[in-house]
Amino acid sequence: YQRRVHGDLKVAEFTNHQSQYMQSEIDRILCSLDQYNASLRQDVEQERRALENEKNAMFNIHKFQHNKVKLDVGGYYFSTSLDTLRKEPTSLLASMFSGRYPLHSDEGRYFIDRNGEYFNYILDYLRDGSVILPVNPDVKDQILKEAEYYMIKLHPPVEVGEEPKYYRYSWEERPTSSTPIQRNFLDNIGTPSFSEPPPQHIWPTPGLSVTSPLVPFASKFDKWDPLYTSKHNTISADGLTVTSDSSHSSSSTLSDRGYSNGRHRWDIRINRLRDIGVGVAPRGIDLDRMLGTTPPGKASGLCYHSTARTFITSQRAEYGQEFIADDVISIVLDMDRKELRFAKNGQDLGIAFEGSAVSQRAPLYLAVSLYGRDSSVTIVSQEHH
Repeated sequence: YQRRVHGDLKVAEFTNHQSQYMQSEIDRILCSLDQYNASLRQDVEQERRALENEKNAMFNIHKFQHNKVKLDVGGYYFSTSLDTLRKEPTSLLASMFSGRYPLHSDEGRYFIDRNGEYFNYILDYLRDGSVILPVNPDVKDQILKEAEYYMIKLHPPVEVGEEPKYYRYSWEERPTSSTPIQRNFLDNIGTPSFSEPPPQHIWPTPGLSVTSPLVPFASKFDKWDPLYTSKHNTISADGLTVTSDSSHSSSSTLSDRGYSNGRHRWDIRINRLRDIGVGVAPRGIDLDRMLGTTPPGKASGLCYHSTARTFITSQRAEYGQEFIADDVISIVLDMDRKELRFAKNGQDLGIAFEGSAVSQRAPLYLAVSLYGRDSSVTIVSQEHH
């Protein structure tokens, strides 16, 4: 009897052990399934956001196409949209294209008998709410005269501090006379010198202290392009910040404007990084690779990497300094000299790429590659000449 009881106890102990083991395996499998489902939901959400960005971009393009208006202003041809022409309800242009009055077109263009040489300033103001006017008093007066004819009020800035070379006219609130004017803190990063025309002075941006990096945008400026970004990257609503959602792959994003000539500079703040590459690239690069790491024979960008190296068609070279979060990297592209150089926190790092490496890839777009979840950069300022 005792042996039978002892055997029953052994069986019960074994059964309990097996039950605990099976329960732990079930818990482990359920946990794995939960993790897989969470990862799957995250991938679906990333796809949804990418499609939403693409949808919004295409909606804006289609909206422009459906409302496109062609103008002939004193022999100068312009194309814009009805929304732009109606931006200021009390303006002459808004009245002309309100639909209340019959208009006649010549080969699809509406003629306006005014000086078309300065009409682009009027359009830029309507499109963006601000415009940079040249300092030449005769030209500036002529532009203001044209604006007056169209019944558009360009609000001048409060003139404080040093006399600016270029004025930014905007319908936004201007700083008070007690607010000191401030230069872009990376104006003097060494050659090439952007002195013709001089670097624009800028107004302190709302929400930033006078010591913070500012955003000296002109009437047109580059943003990250939702149509040329990896599915693993997310672009902010203002188009200035891009953030990676992937932990295990590189993901690249290009800006929305490319350049084949002129001098251009973008200042990029590193918000958070594991590995980041910044530089320029042509359309057609693999957006799911680190910038500059594609093999020869394929489209490749020109990259300055956070590990103090440059990348081009998988070739690597020591360059500059390592950079980390909160650093500001300047990308300085001189298409006239066929040079690409970088600066870190205002310190010029010298030429990184030159000659055919630059010219044969034109047009070139601002580009960034991110590796690691939440790696992120922001365009904080830019100049184009």
